[in-house]
Amino acid sequence: MSNTKRILLPLLIIFSLFIIYFLYISLSDYKPEEATILTIYNNQVKNITKDKPLKIATFNIGFAGLDKDQDLYEKGGNSYKAESEEKVFENLESIVEIIDSMDPDFFMIQELDIDSSRSYKIDQLSYLDDKYPNYGNIYGDNYNIKYLLKPIGKVQSGLATFSRYNATSAIRFSLPGQQEGLNKYYDYDRAFIEKRFELQNDNELVLINIHLSNFNGSGLQRFEEINFLQKYITKEYEKGSYIIVGGDWNHSLPDTDPNKFRSLEAWPSWFKNFPEELRLNGFNWATEKYTPTFRSPETPYISGRNFLAVTDGFLASDNIEIIDVDTLDNRFNISYHNPVVLEFMLK
Repeated sequence: MSNTKRILLPLLIIFSLFIIYFLYISLSDYKPEEATILTIYNNQVKNITKDKPLKIATFNIGFAGLDKDQDLYEKGGNSYKAESEEKVFENLESIVEIIDSMDPDFFMIQELDIDSSRSYKIDQLSYLDDKYPNYGNIYGDNYNIKYLLKPIGKVQSGLATFSRYNATSAIRFSLPGQQEGLNKYYDYDRAFIEKRFELQNDNELVLINIHLSNFNGSGLQRFEEINFLQKYITKEYEKGSYIIVGGDWNHSLPDTDPNKFRSLEAWPSWFKNFPEELRLNGFNWATEKYTPTFRSPETPYISGRNFLAVTDGFLASDNIEIIDVDTLDNRFNISYHNPVVLEFMLK
């Protein structure tokens, strides 16, 4: 064999393997519909009444792997998975303890893995379903890729909403502004999941669980996502629905200021304020501005070092009375987010 062939043959093999790989991820790419009906598992029979306060919580659990000792390679760190399988279960146990302490009627979870290499293939939805037999639940993918070259591997992760009350329907809505080209195979499949509940006055309570994009390039993606959400909930509001949007907004929320929190880390370049040009008339923010809900995962958590902000909270239509909002300061022991609980009353 000539020297030229000895050089070209390995290069040809490597090139062929990359072509096969990209064909595989292209053909296996998750391509959800704009609207997908979701199954309501373990749907409860009790109906909502308007004569008592209710509580709803939101918690980005960071796939039960982004506890205080972990960083995240996507945001400049080194880690790409949880410390160990045992640590994932340990974090899940603590997550259940926190949810129990809030005693919510509804709770929304983001970054819940059901089949991911980064969390050792532990089905976290089944884990929570077993722990909460008196709650119905729905799940929708927010990140689904069959296999990314090591170290990432397979990821199937998403949003889940649990409730003690009978739900009439549940839908996953794909958000616009997805990236093009090869980037779309690595990017999140951004969506929100909606769960509806009938009320005595023939109106509905509509709960929307979201995990929006952070700043990306020109910012067009985040603008399109929020604009889509704005139009959707405005239409629901005009119908007379009671609406609560909760989750990880991935922005510094209105009336909150990251500069109020002690931090040695500079403001990350990818992190932005919620865009002022997108106004949501007829809605009120429900956030607790004095306790951070997010810490930068660029490094493991050390108090006073990591960048902090309020990115998690609720947006409620003005036919809902906001009674109290509280952030449970867990000091990021089990996730890079803190949970938020809202007490409210239907007017």
